[in-house]
Amino acid sequence: MLIGAMRRLLLDHLTAAEATPAELIEIAALGGCDGVGLLAAPLQAYPETAGCDLAHDAAALRATCVARDATGVGVDWVYPFFLSPQRTAQVLAPLLDIAATLGAHGAGVIIYDAEPARRADKLAQLGAMARARGLKLSLEFLPASRVCDVDAALDVLARVGDPEIGLTIDILHLLRSGGALHDLARVPPQMIALAQICDGPLAPPVDIFAESKDGRLYPGEGAFPLADFIKRMPADVTVGVEAPATRARGDARTRALAAIAAAKTVLAF
Repeated sequence: MLIGAMRRLLLDHLTAAEATPAELIEIAALGGCDGVGLLAAPLQAYPETAGCDLAHDAAALRATCVARDATGVGVDWVYPFFLSPQRTAQVLAPLLDIAATLGAHGAGVIIYDAEPARRADKLAQLGAMARARGLKLSLEFLPASRVCDVDAALDVLARVGDPEIGLTIDILHLLRSGGALHDLARVPPQMIALAQICDGPLAPPVDIFAESKDGRLYPGEGAFPLADFIKRMPADVTVGVEAPATRARGDARTRALAAIAAAKTVLAF
């Protein structure tokens, strides 16, 4: 569903973590999304993502491509691209190849390396590798990583100096990192690659990591300033619904469709 004929709406995989990549695309189509943010490798923190190992499961990769072609739902962003002290950019080459095979726009990066020069060098290397495959990169900050807030992300991107590497801004991570909407004024508009939304109380819970993993609310159920957040985004920036909620709210399809519908209602998509 194109918003104002410019902005794309996508379904992020963590909203339906146990769905296979092909199933995620089919759910996104049912919900009227334009694209998906797709896991192409399992996440250790989410055992239910075991079916996302596209680099080692040729049948799953084929099924994902079939679902993409049959539904017209694009693969916008592919995850997870983690950089840590022990992980080189070169290790991520097979995952970049998968993203290129899927026709993705780009790859989402999270950094778990605290050393400024080393992490900037690795991100620059990964950026060059992505560019060779026709992909862009987008760095996401979050309190659980070593690039935990807006300023840390801006510092990394300034050190790299690559205008092709953008920034993913998740409203949950913005607020839970101690940030506020006015902090977005320091971010050059052309740097913002993706905006992710969910909802929650303004006051952080005791365990913000549990909230982030599977305790988020759907748009409109909390007190996050979602409408103002989106208004501060450039008009052509894609909006991703990333709202992993408790499994008590239903299966992957039920939860994802509810989250998409809530986003459309709150933001008048």
